[in-house]
Amino acid sequence: MEIFGRDIENINFSFYRITDKNILLKDSLDKKLNLVFTFEFTKRGEKKRFYGFEAEKPINCRYEYDEDSITEKAFIRDNCAILEERSSYSFIEHLVALTKFLHLKLLPKKGKWYFARFQLEGVPSDFIPLKVCLNQTLGSKLTSSNVFVGEKPVGRIYFSLVG
Repeated sequence: MEIFGRDIENINFSFYRITDKNILLKDSLDKKLNLVFTFEFTKRGEKKRFYGFEAEKPINCRYEYDEDSITEKAFIRDNCAILEERSSYSFIEHLVALTKFLHLKLLPKKGKWYFARFQLEGVPSDFIPLKVCLNQTLGSKLTSSNVFVGEKPVGRIYFSLVG
């Protein structure tokens, strides 16, 4: 049975900590385990919630993706990062790379920016042009940015500054 897929909507994905361990995915909260993220969405009208917990074994299947190849043709206009050309990477990889690009161009470089959360209406298959606009800096460690496909608002993404 496929749990996820393109037909999910009302997506809310939140990280609570950085980990170097594998993730154990469960559909119920287990207070004995270290919570890494929550993932909520609606599929065919049914609300779903999953929890990602830190497992004991270290991650051994991490892959790097070339964020620079995604953002090499991106540009900044009015506190927004805009990308008009798609690469072979996924929508989420484009979104995270473009948001990081925005932060590195507009905000002080005094630590490392990490993806912390996103709230999306759905996962668009056609997502170019993609635009991320810095909406709010919450203190000096958390930001909120609006996400657009074309001129249509499709969600919000949050980044956290570490270090």
